[in-house]
Amino acid sequence: MQCKETRPLAVSRPSLPPDTSSSFSHPPMFDQETPLPPCNFVIFGATGNLASNKLLPALYRLELAGKLPAGLNFIAFARRAWDDDAWREHVRALLTDRLKAEGVPLERFVGRFDYLRGELENPAAYGALKGLL
Repeated sequence: MQCKETRPLAVSRPSLPPDTSSSFSHPPMFDQETPLPPCNFVIFGATGNLASNKLLPALYRLELAGKLPAGLNFIAFARRAWDDDAWREHVRALLTDRLKAEGVPLERFVGRFDYLRGELENPAAYGALKGLL
């Protein structure tokens, strides 16, 4: 049995001129002139690698760029027996080491955090979380 030689099909597509009449662009993430109401961002597994390697540095970079609303706070939810101060010191050391973070922006960012110790499988931990929210 012999295989037939096949050639790709030529597909004709109409050529459209670029649309220059539209000035559409993505809207800004936040309208900095209209303050957002206070809100909390919960980070489950906050002491894990994903948070340390990706999430915390990215959020700090948003802080540096002035992209985090003033009323945005974070609740770090994890299993380690830490309190707010121990968590904040962890974040401070992590960002100082990895990003050479320092000064007022770092302290403003670290001050946005509360820490809640809890097990994901424990329903009582969610009651405690509700109390912080």
